[in-house]
Amino acid sequence: MLIRRDELRLVVTTGLTNALGLLAPLGFGFYATLAVLAVGTGTYGNSLRLGRQRLLGTLLGAALLVVTKECLRELPLALALGLALGLLRALGEWLGLRVGYKVGGLVLVMGWLVHGDDLDWWIPLRLFWTCVGILMALLSLRLFWPSQAVTQTRSQWNVLLGSLAEGLEAAAAQLYLSGATAKQGHAAKPTSAATPTTQADPQHRRTVELRRQLGLLRRGRPMVEAELGDHPSRHPLLRGFSLLEDACSSLIGALDTLERQPPPLGQVASLAALRLAEAELLEAAAAQLGQWCRIVLQPGESLKPPPPFQAPASWSVADHWLRDPSFAAMDLGRLQRIARRLMACQQVLSCLLHCESRWRQLVP
Repeated sequence: MLIRRDELRLVVTTGLTNALGLLAPLGFGFYATLAVLAVGTGTYGNSLRLGRQRLLGTLLGAALLVVTKECLRELPLALALGLALGLLRALGEWLGLRVGYKVGGLVLVMGWLVHGDDLDWWIPLRLFWTCVGILMALLSLRLFWPSQAVTQTRSQWNVLLGSLAEGLEAAAAQLYLSGATAKQGHAAKPTSAATPTTQADPQHRRTVELRRQLGLLRRGRPMVEAELGDHPSRHPLLRGFSLLEDACSSLIGALDTLERQPPPLGQVASLAALRLAEAELLEAAAAQLGQWCRIVLQPGESLKPPPPFQAPASWSVADHWLRDPSFAAMDLGRLQRIARRLMACQQVLSCLLHCESRWRQLVP
C-alpha cells in the first residue's frame, strides 16, 4: 500500500487542525498542529499517554518559565537558561516524564528568547492550543478507523472458548459411546488399545489447533496493552484476559490428556458410574464455557463474572465408586488410564472454580 490508514488519518487530522488554527481569531494555532503530530500514534492508549506527557511537560515548562524569569533575570542568559533546563530535567525525571520534558524545554527556550515580554498571553495560548491538538488527535482515533485490537481479541477468545467447549462435548460423547458399547457386551481386547490411539489422531489435531489459537492471542497481547493505555496490567479487562489465558492453557492440557487416554470399556457398575460422572462433568464444563463465550463478546471496561460453576452430583460421589472391590481385579495399565482420566477431569473442575473465584475478585 502507498499509504496506510494510520498515516492517512494523521494527515487528515493534521490538515483539519491546521485549518482550525488558521481560521481561529487567536494566534499561535500551529501549536495545535504540532500537538497532533506528536501524539497522533496508531492506538488510543498510546496517544492518551503521549498527550498527558505533552500537557504535563507544557505545564511544567510554563511554571518554570515564570519562576526562573523572575528569579534568575540577574544572571547571564546562557547560565540562567542552562539552570532552568537542568531544573526542568530533574523535575521531569521526578514526575516520571519520558517525553514531556522535551516540549517543556521548548517552552522554556521560546519563553526566554522570543516571548519574554509576552508571557501573560503567550503561555495561556500555548496551553490552549496544546489541549486542542491533543483532543483532536484523540477524537480522530475514536472516529476514523479506530483501533480494533480489543474487539478482535474478544472475538478470538469467543472462538477459542467455543472450540474448547466443543472438545469437552466430544470427550463426553465418547464416554457415552463407550458406555453404549459396553452395554452391547463388547469386551475390551488387547488389540482395542490401538483403536483409540488411531481415533485420537484427529482429536490430537484439535488440541494442536487450540494451542495455535492461544498462541495467537498471546502474540496479540501487546496491541491490546497499547490500546488500553497507561498501566494496562492494572486494567480489569486485561486482567480478565490473563485469567482466561491461564484457564485455557490448563483446560487444553486436560483435554489433551482425555483424548490420549480413551475411556476403558467394561460392564462393571462402578466403571459405568465413573463414565457417567465424567461425561456429566465435561458436559457441565462445556455449558459453562458457553457462558464465558457470551461474556467475552459483551462490551465494557471489564468482563462480567459468570454464574458460579456447579459440579454435577454424580461427580461429587465419584470417589465412592473408586472403593468398589472390582477395581482390585483390574490390570495396572487399565487402572492407570482410569486414574489419568479422573485427574484430567478434576483439573477441568479445579480450573473453572479457581478462574471464576479470581474473576469475581476483579469486578467489585
